[in-house]
Amino acid sequence: MSKKTEEPVTLPPLTDILVVGFLREAQEYPAFGQRHVFSVLSQNALYGRRFRRAYFTTEAANHPRWPHFQSLLLAFAARSGPGAEVKHISYYDQDQAADAAAYAGAGG
Repeated sequence: MSKKTEEPVTLPPLTDILVVGFLREAQEYPAFGQRHVFSVLSQNALYGRRFRRAYFTTEAANHPRWPHFQSLLLAFAARSGPGAEVKHISYYDQDQAADAAAYAGAGG
């Protein structure tokens, strides 16, 4: 009997996403590509997404649909794996600096 060897499954690297109250806000955050910006009203586009960090704007948090959208984000963060987070956009620069330091420390 031959033993079938399984190749490890390689998942795409997790990205950061941005959740805005209104899509016009995305112009203020050019670091996020168009494919990584979601409106609170576009919850269906979120299904199946995996992310490292989901940042949200103040307008998103003040939107009437935010409580439901936030619960979805937290559920998807749990499915994305250890370390997935949901944070306010004000933490973005700090997180990017920490990522750059970690990358430099790892010899990258």
